[in-house]
Amino acid sequence: MFDELKKIIEIFPEGYRDIRYENNSDESIFIQDGRVSRISKTGSRGAHFRILANGGMAVMSSTDLKKIVDSRDELINDARISASSKQRKIIFEPQAAIIDNTVIESQKNPLAVTMEEKLALLNEYCTFISSRIEAVTMSASYKQEYTKKHFANSEGSAISQEQLYSSMTFNVYIKTDLGDMQNLSVTLGGNDNYMSMVGMHDVLENYVSDLSELKGAVPIPGGRFNVILNPQLAGVFIHEAFGHLSEAEHIYYSDDLKKNLKIGKPIGPAHLSVIDDPSIKGVPGYYKYDDEGIPGKKTYIIKNGIINSYLNDRDSASYFGQALTGHCRAKNYEYPPIIRMSNIYIDKGTNTASEIFDTMDDGYYLLNAKGGQTVGNHFTFGAQYGYRIKNGRKKEIVKDINISGELFSTLMNIRQIADDFEFDKRGGCGKDGQLISKSATGSAHVRIDNVGIGGKL
Repeated sequence: MFDELKKIIEIFPEGYRDIRYENNSDESIFIQDGRVSRISKTGSRGAHFRILANGGMAVMSSTDLKKIVDSRDELINDARISASSKQRKIIFEPQAAIIDNTVIESQKNPLAVTMEEKLALLNEYCTFISSRIEAVTMSASYKQEYTKKHFANSEGSAISQEQLYSSMTFNVYIKTDLGDMQNLSVTLGGNDNYMSMVGMHDVLENYVSDLSELKGAVPIPGGRFNVILNPQLAGVFIHEAFGHLSEAEHIYYSDDLKKNLKIGKPIGPAHLSVIDDPSIKGVPGYYKYDDEGIPGKKTYIIKNGIINSYLNDRDSASYFGQALTGHCRAKNYEYPPIIRMSNIYIDKGTNTASEIFDTMDDGYYLLNAKGGQTVGNHFTFGAQYGYRIKNGRKKEIVKDINISGELFSTLMNIRQIADDFEFDKRGGCGKDGQLISKSATGSAHVRIDNVGIGGKL
């Protein structure tokens, strides 16, 4: 494969060139109220080519490598036209050539598991849940995404890597004592090891217990309160409200962000560190190399309350004078790679979760993200459910929750971070219309003071 890719690179007489060839296959199973509604297997192959000439770039995607060869003169001309229209030329931060081949090494590779076995496990879990709670409706799904990528560039890199994501998700709607419908979802797996989804009855037992409690939930009152976010909600908050702003191209185009996210500027308390790390195995956003052939690097975006770095591609790293972080990825070969998060998380603190709850005289404990939106540095998020906290103890369960606020003041109001860190099993990010599963969030329990709370979104 690499010989063919290198020949394509060599027919272009000038500029930086790279090509990414992918062999992709997906599997999915959907069950609705105990009946299999869909089983599917899909596959695709194709390449994405980029040429950088005179500071301008042209790209092309095709399932036929010959079409890229035949488009040589057109691509070179398009890159030159692109350069003539730019106020600033594209300049790639240097990267030494890398030769590597990475393969999946897991306890049990999902690719080796039959569709019948996957369906049987999914049905087993559906039966387990339905035998323990009366659901108005229940859906279950299995998702598997596999890709083998071959990357080559004009600098001499030749990288082959396999990536695999698999998960099971269950979503149950129940009728509450007040007569309305509420739902909770849970995801298993989120990695390349099938065994991480096997024998998870204790996780589902806790899920059913939460659903049972939710039946008695009452609407949350509006106002400003001190809150504790559980790890799942805190992780989604840092991804959506802050993480996207730290992707360097947003800062490049925004004078406000250049000021608010200036390197070295205090942005939160000293106990707050926010990290994005593609190298963490066993969670959705793991990879070794991004789609520019750059090694994924643990990156402190906020370190001890201070802006430390952005998430970069090769161009933004050059522009901002920062290190390459390996955060440029595409949904598949049809799309150009863009700067995006991998495994973003709030680093664990020094308090236990119990100690944080003990400090809460009056407030709310909010759990699990449920929709929302961000506009600039303002955010609104839903929580699936929560509890009133009085004198450090959980009281009545509440529903119809949304939290809203301004990002930078909210970060400053992070009072405590627990040491009970965990990653969410569910991956996903839909930046610029490129929805990918290989993106994760994580955190410990986090206390934030003076948060705006309202009713339904």
